[in-house]
Amino acid sequence: MAVIAPSIACRSLGVDIEHIVDLQKAEDLFSVIADPAEADILKDLTGDDLALTFTLIFCAKEAIFKATWPLVRRFIDFNEVRLVAAKPGSLTFAADTSLASQLASQGLPPVTYAEALPLITTLCVYR
Repeated sequence: MAVIAPSIACRSLGVDIEHIVDLQKAEDLFSVIADPAEADILKDLTGDDLALTFTLIFCAKEAIFKATWPLVRRFIDFNEVRLVAAKPGSLTFAADTSLASQLASQGLPPVTYAEALPLITTLCVYR
């Protein structure tokens, strides 16, 4: 899939679409992608569904990485961005000190998401 937008509408964008992973994969990889505090933030939205929680966090971070790479021109690790707030359709992330300094005052934009199970779609746009 490809996404395009006029440069006057955004500086950079990232999209990710993922199938909900199976529970075993979520359990095996969760600590690589996120920490328990991030899962707690999603509890009201995903309940105790670890596979959905994992997939939503993974998919959102992937969209952030895709949107941020053109701005910083380097690989971003999963632990450099952390989920700090969530509401239906929107996730808010914070960058660690190193990444935040590269992004200057703009910080990370919110990530919008949609669930069309078994798929999660996320979008991150720097305006």
